[in-house]
Formats: sequence, structure tokens, C-alpha cells
Amino acid sequence: MIVVEIASPTTRLTDVNDKVELYSRIASIGHDLVIEQDQHRVIDHGRGPSGGVEPRILREGGMIMEPPGIPLALADLYRDTTLGNAAPQLADR
Repeated sequence: MIVVEIASPTTRLTDVNDKVELYSRIASIGHDLVIEQDQHRVIDHGRGPSGGVEPRILREGGMIMEPPGIPLALADLYRDTTLGNAAPQLADR
């Protein structure tokens, strides 16, 4: 199962802290994606080989969510938004 959340300024800390802890305890959740709405950035809290949660930050390009093998491209996520034509922000790399 994949959980997708859109972070907002008022819920961001909850989305990346409290919910990650909660979702990490549910074995059927393989990925918890937090999509930022004010910049090109997705935080993937995915399961590692040991079953623990391993966060990964995606700021450009894409990735394959394993399992289940679903491709994820930042350009697709932001296509119809005000950030859709903007270059990815790399300042916080």
C-alpha cells in the first residue's frame, strides 16, 4: 500500500513526523509519500530490506517505488500546478 499526502505549511510537521511514526507501525504500508506544495520535493518514507522505514528525498528526476515497481516522476506530480513549469529548487540540497 502507498499513502500519499500533500504537505501544507499548517500540517507539514505532522505529515513528516507523527504520521510517519504511525504508518511505520502498519506493515502493509510500503511507502508514505509526502509531497511538498511550495517546492519540487517529495519525501518517500519507504520500507528498506530489513522492513524498517528509510526516508528518501526526491528533488528532481524520478524513482521506482519498490515494491510494487511503480515509477514516480516529479514532473508528473507538479505538471498541472503553479510549479509545473518552474525549474526544481535545488537550494536545500
